[in-house]
Amino acid sequence: TALLGQYHAVSTGSDYFIGEVAITNRSTAGLTWQVTLGMPVGVGALTEHHVTGSGPASVLRSGQVLVFSGSAALPPGATATLTFRFATAGGAVVPTACTVNFVTCDGL
Repeated sequence: TALLGQYHAVSTGSDYFIGEVAITNRSTAGLTWQVTLGMPVGVGALTEHHVTGSGPASVLRSGQVLVFSGSAALPPGATATLTFRFATAGGAVVPTACTVNFVTCDGL
């Protein structure tokens, strides 16, 4: 696939969870990207998200599914990292799904 997604849990606290998805463009052209996350029941509000290595992302949430859409094409060979923080009741959180442009992320 042209875009590779790699999921990674960053940090967990008593009332939050931080994770990230690294998106790498392995093609020879700039590509737009979209990350879809399915979060388990009990994961609360998305309290923060940001992108490094590319422009900001917009986000739409429907229940426990979130779709992050990049605002700019990712150049060939480049990697952008989407970092997100959710409110939780504590404990480790593993997404029920993670895709980049509909291809399953590595790392789940």
